[in-house]
Amino acid sequence: MVNITKDHKKFLIKSANWIKSHRKSYCPISAVKHISKWKQIFKELTKWGLVQPYKSGNVIVITHDGWEWIAATYPEIIERHKKKK
Repeated sequence: MVNITKDHKKFLIKSANWIKSHRKSYCPISAVKHISKWKQIFKELTKWGLVQPYKSGNVIVITHDGWEWIAATYPEIIERHKKKK
């Protein structure tokens, strides 16, 4: 298992919150640039298969595995904006 630090968590949570709040399938890099060492974190998360770069690396796409990790760790993010039947 990979060692996900608080900065990795912060990166994933910020990205997921942006995606959910804007109802898009991606997140721009500008949403996570304030995190220290964000480039290194982005590379590590890409290597682990939790995110993937899109549009020459200017956009973050959270992979299926990334959403599964978020759902297991922070289910309130996934439940937000769920359509009511």
